[in-house]
Amino acid sequence: MGISFYVLLAISYLVDIYRGQIKQGNDVIGFCLYIIFFPKLIFGPLMRYVEFEQQVYGRKYSLRLFSTGVCRLVKGMAKKWIIADTIGLVANQAFAMNNETILPFPLAWLGIISYGLQFYFDFSGYCDMSIGMGYMLGFKLPENFNYPYITKSVREFWRRWHITLADWFKEYVYIPLGGSVVKNKDILIRNVFLIFILLGIWHGLNSTFIVWAIYNFLFTLMEILVEWDKRNIADFYRHIYFFIFVVLSGILFRSESLLLAGRYFVGLIGVGGFDMHYAVQFISAYGIYYIIALLFCLPISRRMNTLLINNVFKSWYTNFVMIIYPVCMLVLFVIALSYLMIGTKISFVYFSF
Repeated sequence: MGISFYVLLAISYLVDIYRGQIKQGNDVIGFCLYIIFFPKLIFGPLMRYVEFEQQVYGRKYSLRLFSTGVCRLVKGMAKKWIIADTIGLVANQAFAMNNETILPFPLAWLGIISYGLQFYFDFSGYCDMSIGMGYMLGFKLPENFNYPYITKSVREFWRRWHITLADWFKEYVYIPLGGSVVKNKDILIRNVFLIFILLGIWHGLNSTFIVWAIYNFLFTLMEILVEWDKRNIADFYRHIYFFIFVVLSGILFRSESLLLAGRYFVGLIGVGGFDMHYAVQFISAYGIYYIIALLFCLPISRRMNTLLINNVFKSWYTNFVMIIYPVCMLVLFVIALSYLMIGTKISFVYFSF
């Protein structure tokens, strides 16, 4: 996966030179730093060279930026090692059992929900660590996630999930093909299809990724053709629609074969029975982690930060939070580090691609 990110950076650099957006020169150091800048080397977030170059020679260090980076790094560590790796135990166990037999209904649903939470907190945790280290070095890397699970459509999801990858394919594939400004819908369908097929192949040549790509294409195309965003549908039903989409998408993405994906699906509809034993056992052991994860899927912390920055609260409360916040970050750092040292070590989800 690290090689593929490296290749995408190199392609964007060459294309931008061809377009005249980068002055072709002898800045070997700037180019090498752009390609191998370690915080973003493996999983991103992706940046265009013109954005990165400005920071190579024009960035400014400050204690505030450094402290912001440290806090962001600690949050990413907590996301990965406390939440993702713990909930990931349930997801891994469910999919391992699916290799042997059809899962009971409660465990099948708990397993796929666990995988969705694991994937989000694992990947966004890495990006938080990457962005945090960038801040500490004086670089401002782009955001890669914007609370994707609160969306109400597939198209909106792709504007919130892995944002820099979606922007890369939009800038260097979708728009050059004509984008959505085309003469007829046949060309539009071709453009959307190619984007998702390339996304599927980029993740791997397994048949599950190809079907995953076609699945995303069909839902996206449906939303475009019926003008989903303009339809008068209650938000509750929009969220249910998206939840069903992301559950089935996750099965295809996580399963090792289409056969196993099909077996997992029939478990979701109750073919494997309704034994509650495993689900109750997992929820009893890890219930608090699910509560924390579901809360942090919502923009609660961002809203609180905005209120604090805008001095909405009384001054004494704001001052108290500013004093206690570093202490909380230190405690969170120690807890996350302890989970890394003594907990079950699960590699980043994207390492498997």
